[in-house]
Amino acid sequence: MTPVKRKELTDALSKLTAELAADLRTQLLAPGPAQDLARQLHAEEKVGDDYAVWTDLLSRRAAVGWVLKSVYVRFFEDRGPLKPGRILASAW
Repeated sequence: MTPVKRKELTDALSKLTAELAADLRTQLLAPGPAQDLARQLHAEEKVGDDYAVWTDLLSRRAAVGWVLKSVYVRFFEDRGPLKPGRILASAW
C-alpha cells in the first residue's frame, strides 16, 4: 500500500469512527432502552465519571472496537481463512 493510500484509508476510518461514536452517544443520551441499559451499567460499574462523560468514552471505545474488528475480518477474508467473504463482497 502506498503512503498516500494509507493516509486516505486512515483518514476515512478516523472519520467513520467519529461518526459511529457520535451516533452511539446520541442513542445513549436519548430516552429509551439503550439509555436504560447504559445507565444500569454505569451504576453497576460504579464509574467515577458523570454519565455524560462516561457515555462519551464508552461510545468512542465501542466505535474504535467496531472499526478495528471490521478491518481484522476484512484482512482475514482477503487472505482466505475466513469464508464466506461477507465484508469483501460489500462496497467499501
